Amino acid sequence: ELLALQEQQQVEAYERLRAERQEQRQQMAEKEAAQRREIEQHAGIRASAMQRLSDDTESKAAAERIAKDRAAEQHEQANRKKIEDMKSQTQEYLLKQMKEKQAKKAVEVEKARQLAKAQAAEVKHMEAQEKERDAFKKKLVYDHHSELKKQIKVRARQKDRQEAMSDCELRLNKQLLEKVSLALTDMSTK
Repeated sequence: ELLALQEQQQVEAYERLRAERQEQRQQMAEKEAAQRREIEQHAGIRASAMQRLSDDTESKAAAERIAKDRAAEQHEQANRKKIEDMKSQTQEYLLKQMKEKQAKKAVEVEKARQLAKAQAAEVKHMEAQEKERDAFKKKLVYDHHSELKKQIKVRARQKDRQEAMSDCELRLNKQLLEKVSLALTDMSTK
Protein backbone atom coordinates (compact mmCIF):
# COMPACT_ATOMS: atom_id res chain seq x y z
CA GLU A 1 0.00 0.00 0.00
CA LEU A 2 2.89 2.34 0.79
CA LEU A 3 4.51 1.59 -2.57
CA ALA A 4 1.19 2.14 -4.34
CA LEU A 5 0.80 5.49 -2.52
CA GLN A 6 4.36 6.51 -3.47
CA GLU A 7 3.77 5.56 -7.08
CA GLN A 8 0.48 7.49 -7.09
CA GLN A 9 2.33 10.55 -5.75
CA GLN A 10 4.97 10.13 -8.46
CA VAL A 11 2.26 9.97 -11.11
CA GLU A 12 0.65 13.14 -9.73
CA ALA A 13 4.02 14.94 -9.63
CA TYR A 14 4.66 13.83 -13.19
CA GLU A 15 1.23 15.16 -14.29
CA ARG A 16 1.98 18.54 -12.67
CA LEU A 17 5.40 18.69 -14.36
CA ARG A 18 3.79 17.82 -17.66
CA ALA A 19 1.21 20.61 -17.26
CA GLU A 20 3.97 23.10 -16.40
CA ARG A 21 5.94 22.09 -19.48
CA GLN A 22 2.84 22.42 -21.64
CA GLU A 23 2.32 25.94 -20.28
CA GLN A 24 5.99 26.77 -20.96
CA ARG A 25 5.64 25.50 -24.55
CA GLN A 26 2.54 27.68 -24.98
CA GLN A 27 4.40 30.73 -23.64
CA MET A 28 7.38 29.99 -25.89
CA ALA A 29 5.10 29.65 -28.91
CA GLU A 30 3.48 33.00 -28.12
CA LYS A 31 6.89 34.61 -27.63
CA GLU A 32 8.13 33.16 -30.92
CA ALA A 33 5.02 34.44 -32.70
CA ALA A 34 5.65 37.92 -31.27
CA GLN A 35 9.30 37.74 -32.38
CA ARG A 36 8.21 36.58 -35.85
CA ARG A 37 5.82 39.50 -36.13
CA GLU A 38 8.56 41.86 -35.04
CA ILE A 39 11.02 40.29 -37.48
CA GLU A 40 8.45 40.48 -40.25
CA GLN A 41 7.73 44.10 -39.34
CA HIS A 42 11.45 44.90 -39.39
CA ALA A 43 11.82 42.91 -42.57
CA GLY A 44 9.05 44.96 -44.16
CA ILE A 45 10.74 48.17 -43.09
CA ARG A 46 14.04 46.93 -44.42
CA ALA A 47 12.47 45.85 -47.66
CA SER A 48 10.89 49.25 -48.25
CA ALA A 49 14.21 50.96 -47.41
CA MET A 50 15.99 48.71 -49.86
CA GLN A 51 13.51 49.52 -52.58
CA ARG A 52 14.37 53.13 -52.16
CA LEU A 53 17.98 52.39 -52.77
CA SER A 54 18.93 52.71 -56.35
CA ASP A 55 21.61 50.08 -56.19
CA ASP A 56 20.17 46.71 -57.32
CA THR A 57 22.99 44.66 -55.86
CA GLU A 58 22.48 45.87 -52.30
CA SER A 59 18.79 45.29 -52.68
CA LYS A 60 19.35 41.68 -53.79
CA ALA A 61 21.83 41.02 -50.98
CA ALA A 62 19.39 42.37 -48.40
CA ALA A 63 16.56 40.28 -49.84
CA GLU A 64 18.78 37.19 -49.71
CA ARG A 65 19.72 37.93 -46.09
CA ILE A 66 16.08 38.32 -45.16
CA ALA A 67 15.22 35.07 -46.94
CA LYS A 68 18.10 33.30 -45.18
CA ASP A 69 17.04 34.73 -41.80
CA ARG A 70 13.48 33.55 -42.36
CA ALA A 71 14.65 30.12 -43.47
CA ALA A 72 16.96 29.84 -40.43
CA GLU A 73 14.11 30.92 -38.10
CA GLN A 74 11.74 28.38 -39.63
CA HIS A 75 14.38 25.66 -39.39
CA GLU A 76 15.07 26.50 -35.72
CA GLN A 77 11.36 26.56 -34.95
CA ALA A 78 10.89 23.15 -36.62
CA ASN A 79 13.76 21.75 -34.54
CA ARG A 80 12.28 23.11 -31.30
CA LYS A 81 8.89 21.60 -32.16
CA LYS A 82 10.51 18.24 -32.95
CA ILE A 83 12.36 18.25 -29.60
CA GLU A 84 9.18 19.14 -27.69
CA ASP A 85 7.27 16.36 -29.47
CA MET A 86 9.98 13.85 -28.54
CA LYS A 87 9.89 14.99 -24.91
CA SER A 88 6.13 14.65 -24.83
CA GLN A 89 6.27 11.14 -26.33
CA THR A 90 8.89 10.08 -23.80
CA GLN A 91 6.81 11.41 -20.92
CA GLU A 92 3.70 9.61 -22.17
CA TYR A 93 5.66 6.38 -22.52
CA LEU A 94 7.00 6.65 -18.94
CA LEU A 95 3.52 7.40 -17.59
CA LYS A 96 2.13 4.39 -19.43
CA GLN A 97 4.86 2.16 -17.96
CA MET A 98 4.13 3.41 -14.44
CA LYS A 99 0.43 2.70 -14.84
CA GLU A 100 1.14 -0.80 -16.20
CA LYS A 101 3.44 -1.46 -13.24
CA GLN A 102 0.72 -0.35 -10.82
CA ALA A 103 -1.84 -2.62 -12.51
CA LYS A 104 0.58 -5.58 -12.40
CA LYS A 105 1.26 -4.95 -8.72
CA ALA A 106 -2.48 -4.83 -7.98
CA VAL A 107 -2.91 -8.21 -9.71
CA GLU A 108 -0.04 -9.68 -7.67
CA VAL A 109 -1.55 -8.35 -4.42
CA GLU A 110 -4.90 -9.92 -5.31
CA LYS A 111 -3.21 -13.26 -6.09
CA ALA A 112 -1.40 -13.17 -2.74
CA ARG A 113 -4.69 -12.39 -0.96
CA GLN A 114 -6.42 -15.32 -2.70
CA LEU A 115 -3.53 -17.65 -1.83
CA ALA A 116 -3.63 -16.60 1.83
CA LYS A 117 -7.38 -17.18 1.88
CA ALA A 118 -6.97 -20.65 0.37
CA GLN A 119 -4.21 -21.52 2.84
CA ALA A 120 -6.35 -20.37 5.78
CA ALA A 121 -9.22 -22.59 4.55
CA GLU A 122 -6.81 -25.53 4.23
CA VAL A 123 -5.55 -24.99 7.78
CA LYS A 124 -9.13 -24.89 9.08
CA HIS A 125 -9.93 -28.10 7.23
CA MET A 126 -6.85 -29.83 8.64
CA GLU A 127 -7.67 -28.66 12.18
CA ALA A 128 -11.21 -30.03 11.82
CA GLN A 129 -9.82 -33.38 10.65
CA GLU A 130 -7.40 -33.44 13.57
CA LYS A 131 -10.28 -32.81 16.02
CA GLU A 132 -12.23 -35.65 14.44
CA ARG A 133 -9.24 -37.99 14.83
CA ASP A 134 -8.76 -36.94 18.45
CA ALA A 135 -12.44 -37.51 19.22
CA PHE A 136 -12.27 -40.93 17.54
CA LYS A 137 -9.17 -41.87 19.57
CA LYS A 138 -10.83 -40.69 22.78
CA LYS A 139 -13.86 -42.83 22.02
CA LEU A 140 -11.67 -45.86 21.29
CA VAL A 141 -9.77 -45.39 24.57
CA TYR A 142 -13.01 -44.88 26.48
CA ASP A 143 -14.59 -47.96 24.90
CA HIS A 144 -11.48 -50.00 25.65
CA HIS A 145 -11.47 -48.72 29.22
CA SER A 146 -15.14 -49.64 29.67
CA GLU A 147 -14.52 -53.08 28.21
CA LEU A 148 -11.63 -53.66 30.59
CA LYS A 149 -13.77 -52.60 33.56
CA LYS A 150 -16.48 -55.03 32.47
CA GLN A 151 -13.94 -57.82 32.10
CA ILE A 152 -12.51 -57.06 35.53
CA LYS A 153 -15.99 -57.13 37.10
CA VAL A 154 -16.85 -60.37 35.32
CA ARG A 155 -13.59 -61.96 36.45
CA ALA A 156 -14.09 -60.69 39.97
CA ARG A 157 -17.52 -62.37 40.07
CA GLN A 158 -16.09 -65.52 38.56
CA LYS A 159 -13.24 -65.51 41.07
CA ASP A 160 -15.46 -66.77 43.74
CA ARG A 161 -16.97 -69.42 41.48
CA GLN A 162 -13.92 -70.48 39.58
CA GLU A 163 -10.29 -70.53 40.30
CA ALA A 164 -8.87 -67.14 41.10
CA MET A 165 -7.03 -64.98 38.59
CA SER A 166 -3.31 -65.33 38.87
CA ASP A 167 -1.39 -62.52 40.51
CA CYS A 168 0.39 -61.88 37.23
CA GLU A 169 -2.93 -61.43 35.32
CA LEU A 170 -4.20 -59.13 38.01
CA ARG A 171 -1.10 -56.99 37.86
CA LEU A 172 -1.16 -56.85 34.02
CA ASN A 173 -4.79 -55.72 33.94
CA LYS A 174 -4.23 -53.25 36.74
CA GLN A 175 -1.31 -51.61 34.92
CA LEU A 176 -3.26 -51.54 31.67
CA LEU A 177 -6.26 -50.01 33.43
CA GLU A 178 -4.06 -47.32 34.98
CA LYS A 179 -2.53 -46.52 31.55
CA VAL A 180 -5.98 -46.21 30.00
CA SER A 181 -7.15 -43.96 32.86
CA LEU A 182 -4.06 -41.77 32.40
CA ALA A 183 -4.60 -41.57 28.64
CA LEU A 184 -8.26 -40.59 29.11
CA THR A 185 -7.33 -37.93 31.64
CA ASP A 186 -4.58 -36.62 29.34
CA MET A 187 -6.87 -36.42 26.30
CA SER A 188 -9.70 -34.72 28.19
CA THR A 189 -7.34 -31.89 29.24
CA LYS A 190 -6.44 -31.15 25.61
